[in-house]
Amino acid sequence: DAMIDISLIESGQLKIRLEECQINRLLKDIYHKFNIDRHRSGKNQIALLMNLQFKDDDVIIYSDPFRLQQVFSHLLSNAFMYADKGIIEFGYYQEGENTDRIHFFVTDSGTGVLREKSQLILDNLEINSLNDNQKIEGGLGLGLTLSKGIIKLMGGKIWVEENVFHGSTFKFSLPYRIVKE
Repeated sequence: DAMIDISLIESGQLKIRLEECQINRLLKDIYHKFNIDRHRSGKNQIALLMNLQFKDDDVIIYSDPFRLQQVFSHLLSNAFMYADKGIIEFGYYQEGENTDRIHFFVTDSGTGVLREKSQLILDNLEINSLNDNQKIEGGLGLGLTLSKGIIKLMGGKIWVEENVFHGSTFKFSLPYRIVKE
């Protein structure tokens, strides 16, 4: 599916469907799915944390809930792939009161393998442009490539930062406006 979506992005055929999105409910659903997966896979030494700036479940923004869920799923899957213990945290925040951007993040205390090579994927939308020694251990980086393409189509940007846990922090920002608080 990721390869098909990447092909659609590269050909300009992937469509973003903006609609009302209950952001807290979406992220809580993602949390519950990954928390169940965490227990099933025996990764009980990893604490999964969620950080929501707005506490009201009825906060609604305009976004593409399916694509936003897809991005978080890829970033969280990568975080679990590179962490055996520690913390994985995800959520969102708004910088300042009068901003039209919302910032999302996934941070982990994993090995940091992604930190070294993930920028190569983020800098190269086309996965085929990477040579074998540029590909991320454990995968081709398709999830990161797809996430970057989706975020770009939604008018946002994605980047990676080092974090205090010695793992990776992926952040992305999207334009938004609150429909209902």
